[in-house]
Amino acid sequence: MPTTDNATPASPAPAAPGATTGERPRPRGLRYEDFTIGDLTAIRNLLRGGSVIDWHRLSYADHAEVDRFLRLNEFDPENDEEMARLEDTRSDAVEYLSRAFAMAIPDEVAGDLPARDLFLVASSHGPHQKWACVVLKVMHIIHHINGRAGLLKMSVSDEIIFREIELKVMQVVEQLRAAGAPLTEWEWSRKPFDSQVTKLLAKRSTLAANIYDKLRFRLIVPTPDDLVPMIATLTRQLIPFNYVVPGESVNQLLDLQQVACIEGSVDGGHVGRL
Repeated sequence: MPTTDNATPASPAPAAPGATTGERPRPRGLRYEDFTIGDLTAIRNLLRGGSVIDWHRLSYADHAEVDRFLRLNEFDPENDEEMARLEDTRSDAVEYLSRAFAMAIPDEVAGDLPARDLFLVASSHGPHQKWACVVLKVMHIIHHINGRAGLLKMSVSDEIIFREIELKVMQVVEQLRAAGAPLTEWEWSRKPFDSQVTKLLAKRSTLAANIYDKLRFRLIVPTPDDLVPMIATLTRQLIPFNYVVPGESVNQLLDLQQVACIEGSVDGGHVGRL
């Protein structure tokens, strides 16, 4: 693979951005038999550049899977204040739906159940499944708006934000390597100023906010068979599927029909190989 522009080699210390190389770890990370329907749904959404707003059902089997998703979105399920913030977001979503569309949200979804349980209701086949999905979609939008508003109020520079992201990604990647995930090389870079100007000249939209790859990461696995397990691992530990930017993914690596075959195997109680 060609090296991305502005990428620099890694040093042993995690504070210096760049690339790391090494021998293929002996044990695997996430295996095909570990996959859930939720994993495969997240993979498909990432490869297609889909939007969770178009989804009609979730695929969580228990609270452990829900809590993993919440932590990925920087919510600590064991922190009362953060769970209270999740409850406030649910209340805002229900109020919006009642006010804007005169929707009569069932009491169980509107407030009787903990907001954390809505993910399980949205994954079920019960009478309130649809309502849980509707409320969660609006909660996602409100959480995103609140996050953007908070970012503007803090007046934090891109340099600080990029550095925090780099450190988080480095931490996760080093944990994967230590756990034996198949990873031969990884690197990261920041999009240079000239590249940003060139990209905007080539786009119909000339807003700098629409450049989504100002900070780039590349991970290289040893074989094609390692691609799906690595993507699944990343969607569990680093990339929230609900923040995939719709229409911005370009998949030239995997056949989605093959991913669908794996999903059928998982749903049937066993897992096949690509």
